Amino acid sequence: MSFSEFIIQGGTMFMGPLTIFGLVLLAIIARGGLLISKKAPEKSFVQNNAIINQLSIFILVFGIFGQLLGLFGAFEAIQVMESGTVSAALLAGGLKVSMLPTLYGTVIFLLGKVGLIILTAIYKK
Repeated sequence: MSFSEFIIQGGTMFMGPLTIFGLVLLAIIARGGLLISKKAPEKSFVQNNAIINQLSIFILVFGIFGQLLGLFGAFEAIQVMESGTVSAALLAGGLKVSMLPTLYGTVIFLLGKVGLIILTAIYKK
């Protein structure tokens, strides 16, 4: 599965913004590296790290919110089905798709936290 297929399958309503937030997060991490290289005041570095931390948490929660809305929609569709029976394959496929925004948000969250750890370790040297 290509990256674009992954984004489309997970639903562009959440995967698109998660991608944008992830790129912003990477830019802020890069800014932290620049602050270190320019020997910026500690206050600037601490503020940058706080932004990384808060944005990482927001991205994680946004991904979870995407999953909750996906599950809600899937369960609503199941409830409306006339036959009253849902195949296990259909249910498993819907659950898999609903988990993609959470998975993506978690990966971006972890990248943000790793970036924060690396920046802090370099700064303290």
